[in-house]
Amino acid sequence: MTVTPAAQSFPAQLLIGYREAGVPDPSDGLVLAVSGGADSVALLHGTLQLWPGTANVITVVHMNHGLRGKDSDADAAFVRNLAADLEMPFAEKAVPAGHLQEISRGSLEEAARKSRYEFLLQTAEEQGRRRVVVAHHQQDQAETMLHHLIRGTGISGLVGMSVERPLSETVSLIRPMLRIQRDVIHDYLREIGVRFCTDLSNADSAMTRNRIRHRLLPMMEQDFHPHVVQHLGMLSGQVSQLVSALNAFGDSVLQRVLLEQTRDCCRLQTAWLREYPDELVAHFLIQLWRKQNWPRRDMTAQHWARLTAAIRSQGKTRFQLPGPVDVVRQGDLLRLFRVTDASDASECRL
Repeated sequence: MTVTPAAQSFPAQLLIGYREAGVPDPSDGLVLAVSGGADSVALLHGTLQLWPGTANVITVVHMNHGLRGKDSDADAAFVRNLAADLEMPFAEKAVPAGHLQEISRGSLEEAARKSRYEFLLQTAEEQGRRRVVVAHHQQDQAETMLHHLIRGTGISGLVGMSVERPLSETVSLIRPMLRIQRDVIHDYLREIGVRFCTDLSNADSAMTRNRIRHRLLPMMEQDFHPHVVQHLGMLSGQVSQLVSALNAFGDSVLQRVLLEQTRDCCRLQTAWLREYPDELVAHFLIQLWRKQNWPRRDMTAQHWARLTAAIRSQGKTRFQLPGPVDVVRQGDLLRLFRVTDASDASECRL
């Protein structure tokens, strides 16, 4: 992904982003996630400016997470009134107070993100819209990459957020603003003279992403290079191309080594995998986990290394990985079995 020159207007850059995401026009229907903040309000007005007269096929969606009390309710009312003024379809959901905290499992931000995307997808499917659009921009991309680096990441983490990815078989998530700098967004809002909401929780230094936004990135821009955000965006695009090539190669390898593949079970022939370096084998295995939709959050570099070592070994070995996933190596076969209440181990034998 290259960096679009900031000299171009916001609508012109937004159009480039839509085209990169494979959206020639909104005729297939769009769902726009609008929080009420500057980025999503610019996305809404910019989209309507690109395609006048299409408001009826664009649904505005707002998720009230209930985390900021009256401020959250005020944001919901603002977006509701904005959609009404623009005569656009509108859908909203309010999360009961305390619910996200109950299901967060230690990460409130992740619980909020998951519930938001579930509602966006549900709305798109119910209304027959094919694309969900969110307002992540160039600085969000830089923050994501740095966040991944700080937590520890492989090469895939340097891709950051993708311009387009599937949410289901019929609905895609797109981010047409990933090329666009934050200053361009705010300049556009001043030019067209529209209001937006300010989320004071974005200044909460207890959240890692906020510390990256308000401390780390400004320090890097001031003390190291003023265009670090743009350069991180360029790196993301280059790594994305590399990972796409690796994934295409990995797909061909997995197709060759997989003897059986069901929802909970995979049986692999290890001889072919042993032809490749450990780093590539680990990448192929991560691809397999992703295809299986098996949880990867608790899988560390040590877990992938142990699994790769099992493929290299000659004897019989058995252990369990997070998921939980049972691993059995015997002879030239490797069995991976996801243990769930509904899974049946008898259907996944060596």
